[in-house]
Amino acid sequence: MRRTWRTAAAALALAVVVTTGQAVAAAARPPGVACGDVLTGDVRLTRSLHCTTSPGLTLAAGASLDLGGHSLVGPGTGVAVVTDPTAPTTLRNGTVRGWDAGVRRAVEDEPTTAPLVVDRLVVRDTGTGLGVELGATLDVRRSRFVGNGTAVSGFYGTVDVADSVFVGNQVGASVSQGRLTVTGSRFTDDVFALDCGECALTLARSTVTGSDRAVYGYGSGGARIEDNVFTRNRVVLSSEWSGTPDQVLRNRFADNDVAVEALVPMHLEGNVFVRNRLAVHSDDHERGYFAEPVLTLVDNRFDRNGDAVYTTFPATLQGTVAVRSTGYGIYAPLATDLGGNVAYGNGTEPQCTGVVCAGRS
Repeated sequence: MRRTWRTAAAALALAVVVTTGQAVAAAARPPGVACGDVLTGDVRLTRSLHCTTSPGLTLAAGASLDLGGHSLVGPGTGVAVVTDPTAPTTLRNGTVRGWDAGVRRAVEDEPTTAPLVVDRLVVRDTGTGLGVELGATLDVRRSRFVGNGTAVSGFYGTVDVADSVFVGNQVGASVSQGRLTVTGSRFTDDVFALDCGECALTLARSTVTGSDRAVYGYGSGGARIEDNVFTRNRVVLSSEWSGTPDQVLRNRFADNDVAVEALVPMHLEGNVFVRNRLAVHSDDHERGYFAEPVLTLVDNRFDRNGDAVYTTFPATLQGTVAVRSTGYGIYAPLATDLGGNVAYGNGTEPQCTGVVCAGRS
């Protein structure tokens, strides 16, 4: 009888030890999502995650992740979130920080048009913040990108950015062989704000301040740049190797070193240029070009620049007003004059070359 009691007591003690061990193991992992998880359906984080391995999280096909205002923090390498490229994915409401790549689609050989939607996300201190490729669509809304290598990247894809902020990135948004549309956004102190290689570019109702190059295009003719404000940039618009005219409409260029470096055909209409060292500059002695950068200038105003209009290529001018520049007012010896041009108070005589200008009224 005594032996039976001892055996039962030993079994009970073992059960207590096993149960306690299981409880400790369970307690070691807090409830909810953990680093390394594969998520399905609609998921909301309840706490911030500090991950030491990659990927931080994986979203299965069709999954959506609401960070709930929390952060997904990495070790400085790896990928924060890997998404499935075959189905729409949504990521929103939180911070991704400290990864080599913030959000990346899993490798897929076949092109896809499935959208990746990012809303109210903060992405900072990554090598590449968001990236899509092979026909995918990246839809960025109300998000903020700080201190990244390339904040938003697309290769052979479509990138739409709306109402977002970019600060101190090496490159704000870069797309190759696709389409880039940016509206209502702000770029501050990025080295390159927008970089578009063989892509269709639209930039509208946005501000770009303090960049080395605000908008650079290579083989990306037909860009549409409208209703923006550009201030304190080294070079604002600079494109190469394109035959389709860029449309530059109703923008304000102030206190830039070079506002428009015209090495491709351009139509500029309704713009205001103030206190730029070179406002519109196109010189056939500088670099090679794919198509002759013929300029059309309609109803633009230039005030207190270094040189207002300087082009050695054919140009068409109508309603151009150039006043109080320290250098040239209008220098366009190969221009077609459609009338209504005005120049006075500029530092270099004659006030106009290539067109007839009225003086001070």
